[in-house]
Amino acid sequence: METEIPVRDIMARPVITIDSEVDVMKAAKKMFSANVGSLIVIHNDLPMGIITERDLVGKIVARAADPKGVKVGEVMSSPLITVDPDISLSDAAIKMLKSGVKRLPVITGDGKLM
Repeated sequence: METEIPVRDIMARPVITIDSEVDVMKAAKKMFSANVGSLIVIHNDLPMGIITERDLVGKIVARAADPKGVKVGEVMSSPLITVDPDISLSDAAIKMLKSGVKRLPVITGDGKLM
């Protein structure tokens, strides 16, 4: 019998976050220095979206926007599509496919980012 592995066993830690009011230039620098392709966007200590490399390319670079003049909250992807830490990897993969996302933040039942 196959055992399902829960997401909590393989999720990346620590989660790198950024405030929604920070400019996109600082977000890009933070992604680069942390060697990650996305940041969870926080507002009032709650996760509200995600900013990815794709967001930076499509919403800033491709439009020749000034990254110092655009806030993270203006270009983030939202609503945040999340999973519970106890969901199985196969169920998480199905959710990713159905939602068309490559990253799933793990959120506990009380709304805390893991």
